[in-house]
Amino acid sequence: MRIPTKKERGRQQPANPNTESNKAKKDTDPYVVYKIVYGPNKKVWKYGITKQKPWQTRTNAQKPACNAQMKVKDCDGVLIYQNVPGYLAARWKEYWLLKGYIDANNGYCPPGHKAQIYCK
Repeated sequence: MRIPTKKERGRQQPANPNTESNKAKKDTDPYVVYKIVYGPNKKVWKYGITKQKPWQTRTNAQKPACNAQMKVKDCDGVLIYQNVPGYLAARWKEYWLLKGYIDANNGYCPPGHKAQIYCK
């Protein structure tokens, strides 16, 4: 799937978490909120959530895509929150991190976020 360019994406807002989904209503397992960073300044490539244990399994699986897209070899996963009580709570934490990024970056999502899913 091709990731839209910044020009194509324009000013964006994160999509609100779907509070009506079965997963949001029923999944109360503990989650981790993380970010994947790249480059010498550790710029954010994307934010994410997982309940995989260890959480690094999820971020390690995404590092090759980050390295390829950003043309680097140093993408890394960083823990932001752990033991978040449930899918919906984790999704909201991700939402606010993403919103903060977008607001601080002239309306653009991090390059690794799928705009059609997480930003609108």
